[in-house]
Amino acid sequence: MKILLVGINSKFIHPNVAIRLIQKNSKHDVEIKEFTIKDSDEKIINFINESSYDYIGLSVYIWNVNKIKGILSKLNKRTFLGGPEVSFDNEEYLDQVEFIVRGEGEKSFDLLFDSLNQLETVPGLSYKRDNTYHNPMVEPSLDIEFANDIDFNPHQIQYIETSRGCPYKCSYCLASLEEKVRYFELDQIKTNIKMLIDNGAKTFKFLDRTFNLNIKNSIEVINFIIEHHKPGNSFQFEITGDILDDRILDAIHKAPKDLFRFEIGIQSTSDETNLAVDRKQDTETLFSVIQKIQEVGIVDLHVDLIAGLPYEDLNRFQKTFNDTFNLGVKELQLGFLKLLKGTKLRLQANKWGYKYNDAPYEITESKFLSTEDIQKIHTVEQVLEKYWNSGYLVSTLSKVMDNPFRFFLEYGEFYESKYSWFDYQLSDLFERLYEYLQSNRQDIILEYLNYHKIKPKRWWKAIQRQERNDVLRTFFEANKDYTLDDLYKYATVEKIDDYIIRVFKPNNLNTYIIKREN
Repeated sequence: MKILLVGINSKFIHPNVAIRLIQKNSKHDVEIKEFTIKDSDEKIINFINESSYDYIGLSVYIWNVNKIKGILSKLNKRTFLGGPEVSFDNEEYLDQVEFIVRGEGEKSFDLLFDSLNQLETVPGLSYKRDNTYHNPMVEPSLDIEFANDIDFNPHQIQYIETSRGCPYKCSYCLASLEEKVRYFELDQIKTNIKMLIDNGAKTFKFLDRTFNLNIKNSIEVINFIIEHHKPGNSFQFEITGDILDDRILDAIHKAPKDLFRFEIGIQSTSDETNLAVDRKQDTETLFSVIQKIQEVGIVDLHVDLIAGLPYEDLNRFQKTFNDTFNLGVKELQLGFLKLLKGTKLRLQANKWGYKYNDAPYEITESKFLSTEDIQKIHTVEQVLEKYWNSGYLVSTLSKVMDNPFRFFLEYGEFYESKYSWFDYQLSDLFERLYEYLQSNRQDIILEYLNYHKIKPKRWWKAIQRQERNDVLRTFFEANKDYTLDDLYKYATVEKIDDYIIRVFKPNNLNTYIIKREN
């Protein structure tokens, strides 16, 4: 019996971990095939229908469920499903597939194909015969092999696990449904990481819900990475900030800058909101830890917020946003509440007045946020992503904002009244902020020039040639780092509040500010 497991990934750089793990840990004849959501339905359907496999398994997630729904009825093979998107509320699929593997699949998969005539013995299986059956899920042990070596590509993100499960019960999160945290063997983890490093992998993302929960294990993994990493490596962990132990920070701070990236969920700074979604968070301690990480400057820090949680109307969410933004982190991800299948918050949708779309189930309205309010937060998100998280205009924005949320909203509404967030060039972002602001225009041009390594397009009025040459000659007389010919060839001179000289000589990029005489 030949079985094909199919992953339809969000992007090429994101490999499907689940189908690799099942293939690696199965004694059956299993192969895998990956597509992306950009592949046409026809391409996927034709590949499956023209194949010689006896069973086709599709890995279903929030990003590909609509695509899979569209192709299921066109497949001519015996089909089954697995993945978080079909582990809850899955009856709609059971008329189209033979069975659904719910929860972790490494153990259930082999039990299923060992027991096709005894489906009732397979834990976590949903199937339909005379009635619909949902066998109870069992939390299996973690005596499984990692599968990062299967179809390894060093240009993809390498997903690593040191544990499964989450100790917290946040009602919007699927991890809240897991009973306990289980750990893989440290030697197994280290061997896997070393194999990937030695084979040229660059970017690693740990899938642990709270990497820092087990202090001893965390420190061992961190020290191992510091000892064995190679230039260009990046390791990202999801951290619960208010329980981050100083011993872990001490270990991390021995690393080279930017080897480690922390993703810390803040979600809301409202105690009332966090209580409503069963989230335990000491915000004061959390902010103190983030500030400590910022001060040392070794870790690349990314923090998350969720718009749309209970009790956060537009004004209260503005406070959460500003509280968090003012920490000064390099990247702030503003996400929107999604009511995931199986979560407590989805079951409470009527209580909170939630309306939401089909997958990915993002809310469109609630008791606390109107459709218009949510659109305003989306506008803030656009400016945040294009201007702050990109790093293009951080210095300028830091000087002009007293209320970041309000500034992003007001500028975003100006932008949307005249332009589209799509189909733009990089220079357009700078030029449109230049158009909007009545001050700090020199700061915008400085950041624009400093971003580029070759002379960029100019949208502002150019200085006269003779004045440019006079400025460069005066500069040359006081600065012998360049020949005058080099300055004429490589330098640009801009006359704003002051003179800006930007030298674009290869391997010698520099910017100088020359005060203008009144």
